[in-house]
Amino acid sequence: MDLLKLFFEAGLCFGNVGNALVCIAVYTNHTMRTVTNIFIVNLAVADFFVILFCLPPTVVWDVTETWFMGKAMCKVVIYFQVFYTQLDYYFICCVADNL
Repeated sequence: MDLLKLFFEAGLCFGNVGNALVCIAVYTNHTMRTVTNIFIVNLAVADFFVILFCLPPTVVWDVTETWFMGKAMCKVVIYFQVFYTQLDYYFICCVADNL
């Protein structure tokens, strides 16, 4: 269990740092503000929300094997997990179509 929690925490840290660096790089460098890079920034933001809304409940569920947040939050968390994951796919398709 501790190893699983360690992997989730590493994914949370590296994911947030990586997504923040992508956003900062495009924001600070004016030559990087192309249509493709804006789609990549949108992908980084969507990925940030996946990490923010999907990873913590998954960690709690996988480590404790118990759902503490009630029936309503179970449905809300599942909605956000599906929504933000699909948003990631959408932005990947937008980047691929724009190339």
